[in-house]
Amino acid sequence: MSARLGAVAFAGALSTTLLAAPASAALAAPGGVTVTPKQNSIWVTWNAIAGATVNHYVATATDTDGNTATCNVSTTSCLIGGLTALKTYSVDVAGYETAESTSRGTAATASSSATPGPPAKPTWTMGYPAVSGSGKVDLSWTMAAGASSYTVTTTPTSAGCATSATTCVVEGLDPAKAYTFWVNAIGGGDTGTTSSTASAAITPGVPGAPLDVVVDATSDAAALAPFTHTGTVWWTPASSGGPVDNYTVTVTPKNSAIATPPSYTCAAVTALAGCAVTDLVDGEQYSVRVLANNSVGISAAATTTYWGGSPSMPQLVSPPAMMTGPSILLQWTAPQYNAANQKMNSTPAPLYTVEASPAVKAVTDTCVSTANTSCSITGLEAGRSYKFKVKALGGSIAGALTPTSYTDSYDVVGRPSAATGVKVEPIGTNKVKVTWALPTGNQVPVGSLRVYSSAEGDISAACNALAGVTATSTECEYEVPLPAGTRSYWVRTLASDVNYFSDSEKVTSATGSPGVPYLAGATPAGPGAVKVSFRRPAALGAGIASYSVNSSPDNKMCTAAYMATDDVVSCTVNGLTGGTSYTFSIKALGVAGNDDSKTVTSSAVVAGPPGPVTEAKAEAIDGGKVKVSWKAPTSTALSITSYTVKSVPAGNSCEILSSATPLECVFDAGAAGTKYTIWANTAAAGSSEVTTDAIGGGTGDKPGVPGGVSVMKVAQGLRVMWNGVEGATKYQAMAVAGGKSFWCAAIGAENKVCTIRGLAGGTQYTVTVRAVKGEVNGDWSTGVTGTPDAALPTIVWPATSPTGGGLSSSGGYNLYPTSWTTVTGYGWKPGESVWVYFYSGTMKWKVGGATAKADGTFAAAIQIPANATKGGKRLLAGGWGQDNMVRWQNAYIKIW
Repeated sequence: MSARLGAVAFAGALSTTLLAAPASAALAAPGGVTVTPKQNSIWVTWNAIAGATVNHYVATATDTDGNTATCNVSTTSCLIGGLTALKTYSVDVAGYETAESTSRGTAATASSSATPGPPAKPTWTMGYPAVSGSGKVDLSWTMAAGASSYTVTTTPTSAGCATSATTCVVEGLDPAKAYTFWVNAIGGGDTGTTSSTASAAITPGVPGAPLDVVVDATSDAAALAPFTHTGTVWWTPASSGGPVDNYTVTVTPKNSAIATPPSYTCAAVTALAGCAVTDLVDGEQYSVRVLANNSVGISAAATTTYWGGSPSMPQLVSPPAMMTGPSILLQWTAPQYNAANQKMNSTPAPLYTVEASPAVKAVTDTCVSTANTSCSITGLEAGRSYKFKVKALGGSIAGALTPTSYTDSYDVVGRPSAATGVKVEPIGTNKVKVTWALPTGNQVPVGSLRVYSSAEGDISAACNALAGVTATSTECEYEVPLPAGTRSYWVRTLASDVNYFSDSEKVTSATGSPGVPYLAGATPAGPGAVKVSFRRPAALGAGIASYSVNSSPDNKMCTAAYMATDDVVSCTVNGLTGGTSYTFSIKALGVAGNDDSKTVTSSAVVAGPPGPVTEAKAEAIDGGKVKVSWKAPTSTALSITSYTVKSVPAGNSCEILSSATPLECVFDAGAAGTKYTIWANTAAAGSSEVTTDAIGGGTGDKPGVPGGVSVMKVAQGLRVMWNGVEGATKYQAMAVAGGKSFWCAAIGAENKVCTIRGLAGGTQYTVTVRAVKGEVNGDWSTGVTGTPDAALPTIVWPATSPTGGGLSSSGGYNLYPTSWTTVTGYGWKPGESVWVYFYSGTMKWKVGGATAKADGTFAAAIQIPANATKGGKRLLAGGWGQDNMVRWQNAYIKIW
């Protein structure tokens, strides 16, 4: 094979190839060379050389500046890389017989040149993207070098388009959203070779309403009436909505006498240019409206009010402040707008001039061209009427002074001095005497005089047995209407013009008899006695000396001293008949008389002590025992707490609670002729007694003694347990302390537990148990000791009465929304919180709370909720009891 000088390829992105004259019998050129542009590269393919042995192929790309790049392969395709985007390259391919470069054959050139990507970035045509309808945007861009097609996408994602042209339309967008459009150039048919350009955000809907509309008065058309001027309307473009094509500005008079006043309209492409409106009348008020427009529609209107040229009117402060002697301090408020339609906290501020009729020299000296909003005017004549008005002067525009703006005028006269030394003296149950001294050194005469009460207003005509008062009167005797109470009185001296006057100091006085006391309760207080409790009335009248309480029937009475607080006052009515029902009337005795004072009457109360027990009898039973039984009294004042039975004359005793069933005691049979006396006991009203007939003893078998006796403490009681005894039909347990015994019974042979109630918390008791067989009592067991817990927690409702409150007949105080009161309680665990809640239907409010003291008591100030409705309501106190259990206790109240 002949030697050939072939192409030598240099390493690198681009290389320069030196070509030598081909040797004879060179390889033929490859056929079918094709090229495809890629990203900074060209893909070359060709056909193998037929009938020849080829070691490898070399493809060479050459740009217009002679720079080359190659690829060397044994196949029939390769990628020439490292090319410059958008440069045009010609490509040829040659085969080699051997690995040496001298064996290069004839080169074949591709049928077309190639331009590698990526294509150039397209640029947006001026004015595009452009909104062409609601949710519709037109797009246009410049052709990008190296691009064969284009795609358009949006952010946020929505519809797009793909095209070989340089325009497209995107529809179906949300008119309220802002979109960014991306145009992507695709090079040489290779979709992987792209360049992208983003647009500014655009909203395909109507523009947003303009902002911050203001009007500047820029010039006066003439210095003669009617004064007119030109105003320029300015605004700020909206920060939201679609693009704006142009603006429309309309200025219309608001208060014109013309039925259809003319409107002034102008159009502006941008807000920066503003909009000039001519022929605006000074002093006229205008409504200004600015709209933004585009192809989709019209924005919401932005509006403002403009005072044409002149400032708006100042406002007089009426009446003027009277000063010493015949002088006044005239005051006014600044106009809302000045002549340039600027708020008055802006410049220029107007000047003011005061006019007086008749003329006053002090006005022309001190109240002309003043920047103040007040003026002291002296030298007035006492009792003479004057008219004043204030005008605000507009700013200077183009050398001409705008018209003035006047306030309304009004009359002003001098003010007489006030009466002095006012005194109020109660002179009867419902009568007062008001006295005063007339003013002296008055420069303004007293034209008339009036006397006032804080409750009835002007009482002048009712003074002095309806003779009334005159300008020279110095006293007024006044019959105070019922209900009497505390009132303030004062005297008014008036000028001839009654709009100008002076008031004396106010003097407070209480008159009349007291109101109705608030009933707190009536409870038996011992044999033939009832304790009646109450609070002072809301209306004290001229004062309370004491209280009286009378019973019905029998007209028994007690008295109580007056207390200057809302604490409970009480007295005890004695000499009553036990078992009789009484009502009690309470009356507050006033220092100024009691003719019209009212009383409050309690509900019926039965005086103690209780009536005697009924059906009392003593009967012999088996085992040498006597059973004493009875039934509860038919009438009683207070609840019976217990019964005591004693044998006479031996003096053996038995005590059981009133809740025991049946009511009976069993004794060892005594001597023949023994009687038994039964007492029904109450806590405060004493006892009644009944003695049975005489009786002897009985016989029978005695049951055994119970064993295994134990106790468990409960609130104010002991739970007793024991082992059963053969043949027993029931058991009795007894707790003894301080000479008193308390019982409980368990009926049935299998029932070996019962609870003794009514014991004193914290007191140690000795407990024994005995078995009963039929009517025969067994012997008592060996005693065990136990100490009951304190009473369950409770609340006492309430400790103090609210202002204006009292008790209803159901026992709860009459309260009002927002009233304050105090709730107290006892039996709570010391150091723990007790909370008080107010219930109204299904609604609940926490209204107060306190910490239980060392003795288990608490006192919590509470306020009735403002939205509490009328009627019966419930208070609920909750916290830890002294038995370490969570406890809740109720109290009931009434809301008025």
